[in-house]
Formats: sequence, structure tokens, C-alpha cells
Amino acid sequence: MLELIHIDIDNTVAFCVSWKVTEDDMSLVLGRASGKLDQYSESVLFEQIDSIDGVEVTVIIKAFKYLFYAGLLNIKKVAVLTDKKGIESVA
Repeated sequence: MLELIHIDIDNTVAFCVSWKVTEDDMSLVLGRASGKLDQYSESVLFEQIDSIDGVEVTVIIKAFKYLFYAGLLNIKKVAVLTDKKGIESVA
């Protein structure tokens, strides 16, 4: 499950991951990120990982397509907030 987080930084997309990330979840985030790129020359991504139990393969494909569209130079910063449990679940 993925939820958008309100943050008072205009060019930032913030979201929280808990459990499994689906294609619909990623579509929500990437749609918001694309909108930010339409408004600003650079965007910032903030991800809070509470827990993660898997990622659908289509999510990875969507993420690569977005990086191709956006270009790495347009993503100014990426911040990931998690704890030891979150790091272990990703590793």
C-alpha cells in the first residue's frame, strides 16, 4: 500500500510505503511526479518506508519508464526515511 503525504515543498512528491507496492500505487506517485515536472524544472522525491513485503514487476518497469521520461537530471533529490526493519526488508 502506498499513500501520498502532504508536504509544504512545492516541487516535492512525498509518499509512504507500507506492505506491498502495486502498479496502481506506482501510477499514483508517478502521475503526481510528472505533474510536478510540468510545473517545475526539477523535482524532489521523499519516500517513507514503514514496511515493505514486495514489489510487483510492473512497478519496476513503470519506474524505469518514468526515469527515461523525466531524466535523472530533473530529479534534484531523493530522500528515503526508514528504520532498521525497513532496510532489512529491502536488502
